[in-house]
Amino acid sequence: MLSLWLNVLASGILLGLVYGLVALGLTIIFGVMRVVNFAHGEMVVFGVYIGYWTVRLWNVPIIVAAAIAAVVMFVFGYLLEALIVKRFVNRPHHYQFIVFIGLSLLFSGALLVAFGPDPRPTASQLSFQTVSLGLVTLDLARLQAAATAGLLIALLGAYLKFSSFGRSLRAAADNRLGGLIVGLNIPRVYAVTFGIGAACAGVAGALISPLFDAQPYLAVDFTLLAFVTVIVGGLGSFGGALLGGLVIGVAEAIAALMFTPSMKTALPYALLIIILVFRPRGFLVQKKFDRGLERTRWLAGITVFAVLGLVGMLANPYVISLMTIVLLFTFLGQSWNLMLGIGGQLSIGHALFVGLGAYSVGVLYVKYGISPWVGLLTGMILAGSVGASIAWLSFRFEVRGIYFALLTIAAAEFARIMFSGWEFVGAMQGLFFPAPTGGIEISMLRGDARFYYFVALALAALGIIGTEFISRSYLGYVWRAMRDDESAARALGVRTFQHKILVISISAATAAAGGGVLALVQGSIFPDSIMGMGLSVDVLIGPVVGGLGTTFGPLVGSLAAIPLNHLMSALGDSLRIPGLNNITYGVVMISVVWFLPDGIWPAIVRLCKAIQAPPTAWLWQSRKVEE
Repeated sequence: MLSLWLNVLASGILLGLVYGLVALGLTIIFGVMRVVNFAHGEMVVFGVYIGYWTVRLWNVPIIVAAAIAAVVMFVFGYLLEALIVKRFVNRPHHYQFIVFIGLSLLFSGALLVAFGPDPRPTASQLSFQTVSLGLVTLDLARLQAAATAGLLIALLGAYLKFSSFGRSLRAAADNRLGGLIVGLNIPRVYAVTFGIGAACAGVAGALISPLFDAQPYLAVDFTLLAFVTVIVGGLGSFGGALLGGLVIGVAEAIAALMFTPSMKTALPYALLIIILVFRPRGFLVQKKFDRGLERTRWLAGITVFAVLGLVGMLANPYVISLMTIVLLFTFLGQSWNLMLGIGGQLSIGHALFVGLGAYSVGVLYVKYGISPWVGLLTGMILAGSVGASIAWLSFRFEVRGIYFALLTIAAAEFARIMFSGWEFVGAMQGLFFPAPTGGIEISMLRGDARFYYFVALALAALGIIGTEFISRSYLGYVWRAMRDDESAARALGVRTFQHKILVISISAATAAAGGGVLALVQGSIFPDSIMGMGLSVDVLIGPVVGGLGTTFGPLVGSLAAIPLNHLMSALGDSLRIPGLNNITYGVVMISVVWFLPDGIWPAIVRLCKAIQAPPTAWLWQSRKVEE
């Protein structure tokens, strides 16, 4: 028994050193640039593929492959920061998040196009060799990866502490403006920093290529793992990255011995939730529109919904099915828009609330025959309570900003893993609704595809009207004040703590209602699809593309993005190019934030203003500027 536990601990420590190197790249970037690289997992997977191909083509040792990965990924990271990332360094966190999610989708799509979805094992001779040290037996591949990672962490730490560039890097991290005043080349420091972070990810990926098969879908797991690791040790802390890696590595090894596979996977996220709530910084770190356009704006909205109503009556089944999804994600996007666009609280795990609504409807209807109307109400109450609980715990312990966003990811992933192993709700096999009998049953919310189209249309209209009502109400003014400057709002007597809980609970309940209807439309519920990170991205794409914080933005964004995604998916299937839709999504998100940071709908409003302006308006405006 002692031998077993010693082997488990040793295995966890060795893998934890590699996890520490992965997290080190993320924490260096955040510590200096204050941006959170949500595409970090893709960079690790790039390293895994570099390790796979260098070993396969040239039959070189893994250490040589890691050195090649370091050079390639440093250059890649340097160029990526210089060309794209630097434009968003001083933007709000949600803009950075959108850009990096876009990059993540772009990179994962490129990996799918280049290598396909099939796993590729790296053939290393060390994978089949072991070494015995008393009661402990270790495989040489893991030992080599850990020793190399530990050595690189030590060398990088010494370089950053004693070199002149290291001093420049620390100065830029401590005071960017002060660094500029004394003559530091801050853009170069940032580019090199991002290159070092990418190189750490690439080296770690190459080192673990004999332990993990190369496949694009690993990227999400590595991104989440890196966040768990850095939060445990402290986001931005060098030593914290190493500590977090060791803690997560050992925790995973022990969980694999003591718990079921699903519990083992969920343990790091449970640990992340606890640390974010009680010690969020880790253990080692102490627009207004012209009212003259109101009538035109609402007339245009009514016209759009009238056209959508005609589409529901006249279109073919494929268009009906596609537009039903567009309208449902318009409603879901409004829930996310309410939380961030009006309330100023960034959620990256909104799929948690969607999934709770879906499972509430599914379990009550499939297991007990209870009407989906009751399931929708139950799901809204449950999701609103969960959202309020997360918000209370978070804000009670001063977890804000990006830390709150990470907490929502952790909660969503923890719930997804729990539902994946819960047999009562179908686990990974899913929960299936009985086929419709053919007629329309309003009391049971059952009907054909056209019936669900009009249900989704009604939800989308309700979401738009509700958002507009809240925006013009007392709550809307209070929430926008809280979003723009929480300290000033609190000084004016706004109870920001209670209002943040309220906006999050309303947003969560709204998302649950959309999730319940989405489950009925799809006819089945699977935890990976209804609670996965992919659904959270699908929810936010409408508000981001259409216009965050606007009433019609989620509708415009969903109408633009979702049909494009389906078109690219179909085109990719016909051309046998997997991942083409991910590439398209990524390019669209980056382009919108880059060229239309306010979204498509505000650009349309500005265009309408320009069209309605008198011909001499430009001359008057130019004279006013001169005066």
